[in-house]
Amino acid sequence: MRWNATFRYQKASAPTRDENGFLTAASPASFVPGTICQVERSAPAQHRIGTDGNEFVYDYTLYTIPKYGSVLAIGDNIEVRFNDGNTFAKTILGIDITDKKVLAVWL
Repeated sequence: MRWNATFRYQKASAPTRDENGFLTAASPASFVPGTICQVERSAPAQHRIGTDGNEFVYDYTLYTIPKYGSVLAIGDNIEVRFNDGNTFAKTILGIDITDKKVLAVWL
């Protein structure tokens, strides 16, 4: 079953180096508004094996318009707000850009 929702995303920030060359934590970026989407929950969680052979597990699949395929990346944070007001935040575990009509994001 899919639920209507909206989302906003936060790009993953890379650590920076100080004047001595030590890694420092990067300041978090602000959330950028996304668009409407549909969210599907998998219970129990889905197990997938990536093309590199690593296995990952995800709970939610977010379906949105394909234009975000070039914007969203693995490791970015997404905050989903359902139409009833409930929200949750997750990290992107995978993206499927093979369908030209819809972008699937695994959370």
